[in-house]
Amino acid sequence: MTDETKKENGNGKGISTEETRVLTCQCGSTAYDVTGRTKTQVTLTCAKCGLKCSVKGNVATVRVRQQEIEYAVQNTVVSPEPNLENSSGKNAEPSGEKVGDGTGGDGHPKKKLYKFSVFEDQRPTVDRAMQAVRVKNCSDDRFREQTWQGHALEYICADFLSGCEHQVLQIVDAMDAAQEDAERLAEADGKKKPTPKKIRELRSKVRDKLARESGILPEDFFESDDDRQLDLEPQQYQCPECQGLVEKDATHCANCGIEFGTPEDEETEDDTDGAEPEETAEETTEEEVEIEHDDPAEEQPAEEPTEEKEATVADSGRLKRAVLRSLEEYFQDATDAEVEEHLLPEYEVQDGAIPGEDLIQKWSLGGGYLVRVDGDKRTVDDQGNPVAVCVWIKAEPPGELVLDFSLDYDDETDEILGDGTLSTTELLPPDYSEQDPWAQPHFVDGREML
Repeated sequence: MTDETKKENGNGKGISTEETRVLTCQCGSTAYDVTGRTKTQVTLTCAKCGLKCSVKGNVATVRVRQQEIEYAVQNTVVSPEPNLENSSGKNAEPSGEKVGDGTGGDGHPKKKLYKFSVFEDQRPTVDRAMQAVRVKNCSDDRFREQTWQGHALEYICADFLSGCEHQVLQIVDAMDAAQEDAERLAEADGKKKPTPKKIRELRSKVRDKLARESGILPEDFFESDDDRQLDLEPQQYQCPECQGLVEKDATHCANCGIEFGTPEDEETEDDTDGAEPEETAEETTEEEVEIEHDDPAEEQPAEEPTEEKEATVADSGRLKRAVLRSLEEYFQDATDAEVEEHLLPEYEVQDGAIPGEDLIQKWSLGGGYLVRVDGDKRTVDDQGNPVAVCVWIKAEPPGELVLDFSLDYDDETDEILGDGTLSTTELLPPDYSEQDPWAQPHFVDGREML
């Protein structure tokens, strides 16, 4: 408390005050949530728009009158100047990534990265529609912030859903319900959660079955009868005449009228059983024995190699191709974002789980991160060893750029695994405990010493 404050308060007997700084988001909000902490900084997220920022040091929470906050935001805010250098002589770093939905309030959902392909001839239509939605809603603060793309996409999807046929939405609800039931039953039985591949297959079967029954999917859409047999309802089967669904206990088809059983057939079966009971029993027993001995012998070779193939499937360079593709996209995104040259994520990839001397030397001289990427446990290299690659990445650009090897790896191994998973580990130098610690990059799952 300064001397001037004491004089104004009458010899120090009044309410003492102290000048401080209030962190103010670019959207004007001063409400922040603490979303992460490291040894050197605290990560904060704006409760209104979701902008993430970090503070070197400690963060204290105080209660201030709303009137004081409003006055400070309107009259004493110091805004960043993009072309102005800071006290250290370096350009200010770009602000952090948005993780909110822009709706404000407590408990707002965090941003989730969606990745899907858009062809070059499709992009003009997509961009034009997104920009048109933004212009139409330019009076809304949500469409004037950095998260406007998510709101525009939500707007377009909501417009489509408002005019979508009810039966289509019912099929979507049935697909969601089937997935929830499968996950719930697995949890109730103490089993693992169904893999993404199993979920995709289940949703696809439910979709095709209901779409065919609703007339959305033509009867002749599938190439063969085997593809059309979805077997979702054990109590139903297809009529051999019209291929329509028939209840298991039905005596005739409701579509074509064909009967499945007659009294004459029953009498014939009874007469046969009465005339030659022993021979019929023997013949049936022999047929059953042949079926029991033949079918497993025919099916077993087809199942065992499949399991062995899944357990020891050859990687054939899939992991390295996926890692290179992810790094190329990461570098291109950083270039498009006009990241400073010394922050560009230059990289080098090397086969094997142990980095070579040249890669370690590049890491020692150039800095950055040394990472090991392990492929799916069911994959092996040409020598039958687990698949892994070592990667040197020069820098982690600030901002919203995201590096996720699993997305491209899942696409690369979809044909052989369906649900291929990998893990990334940052390799630390042996004397890391003696060095100044650095934050773990966002693209690794864990750390270990060399």
